[in-house]
Amino acid sequence: MSTGWLLLLIAVLVSVAVALRALYRACMRANRVDWGRGWMNFLDGLNRLFCYRYHRLNVAGIRLPKTGGAIVVSNHISG
Repeated sequence: MSTGWLLLLIAVLVSVAVALRALYRACMRANRVDWGRGWMNFLDGLNRLFCYRYHRLNVAGIRLPKTGGAIVVSNHISG
């Protein structure tokens, strides 16, 4: 392998590592509930990011009770 290809491979690997670290940090910031395990908190944050960005979820007007159950019904066309 020539030196140029090796440097390109290293640059790509570093870029991927930086992007994954940024994704991990964003997911942990978006996480709102402590599920007791790190990977579950990561998945919760990833799901919230996906819902906020892709589905344009807006939770500004939703009022849920602090305790007890609630029925949430949406009126939309599924994607």
